[in-house]
Amino acid sequence: MSTLSRKRILVVLACLLAGVFALSFLLPVSESGPTINQRLRLPKILSSAVTYNEHSILYSAGSNLATYDIITGKISPLGPVDTVRELENIDNLAISEDKKYAIFHLDHTLPTGLLSGQLLQLKLPVEQDYWWKYDFNSQKFAPLPGRPLLAKIYGNTIYTLGIAGAQETINTYNTSDLKPVKTISVPAVSDFYITKGGIVLQKTNHDVLLTSDGVVSTVLLKAATVVGVASDQNHLFVLNTESNTRTLSLVSVDDASKKIIEKRVVDKPVVMNGIVLYSSGRNQDFTDRKLHTFNTTTQKKQTWQLSDDAVAQKNNPATPITLIGDSAAIVTDNTNYYLIGGGLAKLPQSLAAN
Repeated sequence: MSTLSRKRILVVLACLLAGVFALSFLLPVSESGPTINQRLRLPKILSSAVTYNEHSILYSAGSNLATYDIITGKISPLGPVDTVRELENIDNLAISEDKKYAIFHLDHTLPTGLLSGQLLQLKLPVEQDYWWKYDFNSQKFAPLPGRPLLAKIYGNTIYTLGIAGAQETINTYNTSDLKPVKTISVPAVSDFYITKGGIVLQKTNHDVLLTSDGVVSTVLLKAATVVGVASDQNHLFVLNTESNTRTLSLVSVDDASKKIIEKRVVDKPVVMNGIVLYSSGRNQDFTDRKLHTFNTTTQKKQTWQLSDDAVAQKNNPATPITLIGDSAAIVTDNTNYYLIGGGLAKLPQSLAAN
């Protein structure tokens, strides 16, 4: 074999090795994750539940807020009881980092009740759409100012998306007393995220912008959908669709550099405390659907080990709704809601689905 031929072979081998190395960098190797061998059907009211701590969820019990420990089965009611059950249909429940406050959305208050009483005291119209704050210490509810379109808690601060005249605004409030801190004008957006590098704006045309003052915005991404913020508050979980394939990536707010987490993602991932839970499938009909988590702190991807008793994947695919800790979740098959995990307590009668 000539020297030239040997050089060509070495070059080809080097390219192949480089390709394998690059692929291993882009797609993290999956480890065996927790064994999921239980599936408990839940009432729809738990579809808006959020993680309270590693083994507990915060949810609306209809007449009040409560926590439920999925391992011990203990329910802990929080706050006063509303006899007309105004809280039964809340959505977008979120909790502050210090667990002193919660916010939620209710699209219709009743003529009488705990929340309606608050509105009447403030001389605000009842039976309308409001976002609310709940103070766990004082056990009091308060409507968020300005009847915002969207509200979020980052750390211990409340941010809202509102409208001032013909202009959309993002407003910052002290969580304790709801006093305004800052307001910036932004272009029309469908969602927003708070990061160390500034406010990330999701536009309706799927452009993703970054701004600090609302005056100057830079295009961070195009044709992308942000689904959450990583634990370092400096990276985003982002979905892209190319050639009918949905890819989940971790994107830097600083320079838009991208690390691919998974290709062929099914449904919308959910993010909780810097961990993203998502489903993926390789077949065209996704009948081989699997659940995974990716932890931005450890940079580890895990594939959940789903037993037949827990999730019948082909006939009953699991769409993630809420991640609880790193080894349990609330999922749906688009008809019913389920709590899946291992070592789960038997559901109390008040939480058992009809």
